[in-house]
Amino acid sequence: MQERPLDPSLKLLLDALALAPSNAPLRLHVATAMEKAGQHAAARPHFDQLADDPAHGVDALLGGARCALAMHDEDGALARANKLLARVPEHAVALLLRARVREKRREHREARADYERAVSLDPALADTQFWDALLPRSPEPEAPAGNADEKPRDPDAITFQDVGGLDDLKERVRMKIVHPFKNPELFKAFKKRTGGGILLYGPPGCGKTFLARAIAGECGAHFNAVGLHEVLEMWIGNSEQKLHAVFDDARRRAPSVLFFDEVDALGLQRAKLVTGAMRGVITQFLSELDGFQGRNERVLVIGATNTPWDLDPAFRRPGRFDQVLFVPPPDTPARAQILKLKLEGRPQTAVDVDRVAGQTEGWSGADLEHLVESAAEIALAKSLAKGGVEPITQAMVDQARAKLRPTTREWFSTARNYAQFSNEAGQYDDIAEYMRRHKLDK
Repeated sequence: MQERPLDPSLKLLLDALALAPSNAPLRLHVATAMEKAGQHAAARPHFDQLADDPAHGVDALLGGARCALAMHDEDGALARANKLLARVPEHAVALLLRARVREKRREHREARADYERAVSLDPALADTQFWDALLPRSPEPEAPAGNADEKPRDPDAITFQDVGGLDDLKERVRMKIVHPFKNPELFKAFKKRTGGGILLYGPPGCGKTFLARAIAGECGAHFNAVGLHEVLEMWIGNSEQKLHAVFDDARRRAPSVLFFDEVDALGLQRAKLVTGAMRGVITQFLSELDGFQGRNERVLVIGATNTPWDLDPAFRRPGRFDQVLFVPPPDTPARAQILKLKLEGRPQTAVDVDRVAGQTEGWSGADLEHLVESAAEIALAKSLAKGGVEPITQAMVDQARAKLRPTTREWFSTARNYAQFSNEAGQYDDIAEYMRRHKLDK
């Protein structure tokens, strides 16, 4: 990329910095000014020099990532964004920036997940044009001769083959969801309908979104992940109209899967609402779920939540989210696969993923990603000190693991109360059974 000539005002700032090289706020100001002036190559070293600064490191990593992306260095941008998010996991701007990096790398599934999380944390970051670029394309080309009904496979589609472990859960999903969806006539003979609603719940970071995509892939259905920014509006009545449009679009695209992550944000218990503004949205949501029974059985609605106890009980009525599935932390084979995938493409040597998987019982997929990122930071620090690449080793992974704790513990502490004291209808039996088997019920 062609760098612009140095602005005279920047020359003055650099002269001042030369006199006070340890002035971190001044260095950050210089780097930001250079970035704004299009001097990305010159700005990046200044940002990087502040990456570990306690007060300015977050802003510096963000600036360095922006510069790297502007210079088409996607790997450098991703490394800085990951380091920032390891420090501040819920940094909305960093999540959006990582989504843009992943879009450049054609990692659309991961980019969509980052974008949706960023917008859920800060709705002001919503970018409709960018979101459209992330959506999987499902063109309707002319059918090949001799097979008019064959549809092209979505290159972004995944199936249960991509989901490590969780064999019991996948078999339950096949029987309750996939088989009825793929064999509607057979199930109609037994008066069993296809489509409807499914609620996936469990600790955060355990792959509910990934599982929902795999369900859509197994069903051979169009997948639409509905972000909150696509529904909620500040004007009364607009949200209901947008929600209706989302469901109507799903009916037109049938067979299709609608996925609502953090569905409790759209279906919070009405008794907990502070204002009445959301009541209309909840009523509309319930109406759309009811409408599916008669209007279109080839549409599947999947909701995911970390807090099923916050969902309005009306959503659990038969015919709405009548299939409720607990998504636990990944089991040992799944943890080994996650670790292998997260380590893939990084310098490494002699890392026994099976051993680490056996030592991380109860860790979520997000926890395991954090473990790998922490080990990578240790290797990176050693590489910088040595002046050459130091691969990730088993000792580094063990060192990182010793400092981390699974984030699922807090969730199970809350879930235990509901499983023990609010389980009259048996809706939390799966949690109770999981906690009993893993000795978490004490």
